[in-house]
Amino acid sequence: MKKSIINAINSISDNVELNEAIDLLKKKQKQLRAQVEREMKSKLSVGDKVYVNSQSLAANTVAEIISIARTKATISINGGRYKASLSMLKLVK
Repeated sequence: MKKSIINAINSISDNVELNEAIDLLKKKQKQLRAQVEREMKSKLSVGDKVYVNSQSLAANTVAEIISIARTKATISINGGRYKASLSMLKLVK
């Protein structure tokens, strides 16, 4: 992390400033996630094989895309259907 960011955080002196910083970080996080989802949506299509980045699944679990919506895809893993955020998917090469 940049030293200037650390210094800015350490200079926060009250809860009002802290809440403003938290709100700003949440907005930036939402913006970055939307960007990743847009990029993934342009790369993915129905029938593609993808890796799913999930804490509940084993590493390198491969799924097949059944359908794609605005921010989520329906995927098939071992015969089961699940919805996953586009940002959780990585195209198998």
